[in-house]
Amino acid sequence: MNSVDVLRKERDELASRVKALDSAIAALGGGKTGRGGGSYHRSAATKAKLSAALKASWAKRRKGKSK
Repeated sequence: MNSVDVLRKERDELASRVKALDSAIAALGGGKTGRGGGSYHRSAATKAKLSAALKASWAKRRKGKSK
């Protein structure tokens, strides 16, 4: 076995350990594991900005409809 084969074998073993750890984290509700799991959370400030922008947009639309 040459050194490249040894490194490949070690890489494969580590990859399987990482996969097992990712599964354990996901099972415990750990959120994102780098593979698309979990959900996106917005800060309170961002939520407030979006809310204000939507309310302004709705008010603009309502104002246009009454004419």
